[in-house]
Amino acid sequence: MPSWREGFAEMRPDFVIVGAAKAGTTALALFLGDHPGIFMSQPKETQFFSRDFNRGVAWYERFFDGAREDQVRGEASPQYSRNPDIPNVPQRMAAVLGDSKVIYLVRDPIERIQSHYAHWVDLGQESRPIGSAIRENPVFLNASRYWHQISCYREYFTDDRILVLASEELRVAPEQTYRQTCVFLGVDAELRPDSVGRQVHVGGVTRSRPGPWLGPARELLRRSNVAPLVPAGLKSKAHRLGRRPLEAKDLHLDSEDTDYLRRELSPDVARLAAWLGPAAPAWASRY
Repeated sequence: MPSWREGFAEMRPDFVIVGAAKAGTTALALFLGDHPGIFMSQPKETQFFSRDFNRGVAWYERFFDGAREDQVRGEASPQYSRNPDIPNVPQRMAAVLGDSKVIYLVRDPIERIQSHYAHWVDLGQESRPIGSAIRENPVFLNASRYWHQISCYREYFTDDRILVLASEELRVAPEQTYRQTCVFLGVDAELRPDSVGRQVHVGGVTRSRPGPWLGPARELLRRSNVAPLVPAGLKSKAHRLGRRPLEAKDLHLDSEDTDYLRRELSPDVARLAAWLGPAAPAWASRY
């Protein structure tokens, strides 16, 4: 048998967890990575097909160093389900990976948006109140339009090569969801690592947002001549001190916000539920 190093076709990932963001991709990748018959890329998110495609296949290969020939290989990058904000991902994936398999995790769309918003606030990528952000930043709604995202992949991958999993099921019935995934990937479903079912906190940090003075202080420092003289450790400490915990009220959606989201998302949820049939997640009936 030729070594997978002799050609990309022999070592390409057999599956990709493409999303959705804040729907449990980290937990699923960790569980699968503990299966002896599966090798997950190191690190989890290569972002090759979204951000670094111009680096080339040789660069991509490095993420799978250490995989055995008898292992099923995979990666997980939620950025792969952010069309149209990040376009052309399914096309690129099909061109490079051929008939590899696609796994897509879905979560109650509104809950996913709240978690996505919290994550972006924590990263400093969003500062508007949530009610304004969901209306003014299309990334939040687009990432929760699961049928739209899956439809982009259905143009290049047959339905039997696309597995949709509910994040809620991964949380309440992890063994069953894990077994379903193993069967889909063609690995021994009876080998269940101890990690399956262990609670995974995505991000592993307490969500926070900038205090009122942090932004102006950053800008003043940036414009001054002393910025290069401030030690990195001091900047980091000031950053931590200048943030406050993200509270429940920061994620609260009033009735007008909720009605707006349901109006925007209901058509997409209906199409997803019709396609999935009996396998549609329970929350689909609420939209």
